[in-house]
Amino acid sequence: MLAMIGQDAEFVRGSPLPLGATSVRGGVNFSLVAQEPTAVTLAIFLSGSSQPVLEFPLDPKFHKTGDVWHCFLAGLDPGVQYAYRINNELLLDPYGKAVAGRPVWGRDAEARLRSVVVEDRFAWKHDQPLGIPLADSVIYELHVRGFTRAGSSRVAAPGTFLGLCEKIPYLKGLGITAVELLPVTEFNETENPRRNPATGERLLDYWGYNPLSFFSPKQSYSAATADPLAAVDEFKAMVQTFHAAGIEVILDVVFNHTGEADRNGRTVSWRGIDDATYYLTDPVTGMYLDFSGCGNTLNC
Repeated sequence: MLAMIGQDAEFVRGSPLPLGATSVRGGVNFSLVAQEPTAVTLAIFLSGSSQPVLEFPLDPKFHKTGDVWHCFLAGLDPGVQYAYRINNELLLDPYGKAVAGRPVWGRDAEARLRSVVVEDRFAWKHDQPLGIPLADSVIYELHVRGFTRAGSSRVAAPGTFLGLCEKIPYLKGLGITAVELLPVTEFNETENPRRNPATGERLLDYWGYNPLSFFSPKQSYSAATADPLAAVDEFKAMVQTFHAAGIEVILDVVFNHTGEADRNGRTVSWRGIDDATYYLTDPVTGMYLDFSGCGNTLNC
């Protein structure tokens, strides 16, 4: 991890756009929308660590443009893990493209969740949307983990993005033109408080409709779970492989609420960064306006 921070590391002003962490020549630009906080600190982590190894307080006179906090770390490489410290809470980047900390399905986070700097390194070659007319579409909806998790699927990487690729001949034989994937972004399946009434076994949130990140493929859907960037590469490889087989990929996405639930839910990102900006709240009581039925409603 320390190899990802070069000796030429330098902390400078940076740019308010694009939002999130962007790897560019010479370093990484960080940008965060946060109107309410008066202090924001960028925290850098060692892989698997729950506490940061470096912290960079942002000066609002130099590192803030309007409601956007930003900085540039020269000498920083892709793959570095980070979070934002606000009011002494370490929080995920709402615009992060990868999350580290949940590599194994059904197991509580190994450490504090961290965002990961992603480099756009994937070779898409000549891949492009297939453009199949909707009137001609035959859509097969499926769950990434559930479709190949059982041994009867006979795939080398069960329950993963790559496992789906192994089932393309089967799907082609059905005559479909598209797969629609249930939520594939990071969520916490262990948040479900319910238990099996017959066995007492802990139940999990199988479906994924409580996102912890809108842009980060779920780490445990990767075949190489030790590398948090593998989920990004394997998701892209899956899309490319399906397109090569003439099958479109449609995503079932959740943008109207988050996995932070109501005021009793766990704070991982938006709530701790800028509650009033990211969520719809009652102007009198300050309580969440729950139009989603899931405890909160995103201000989108």
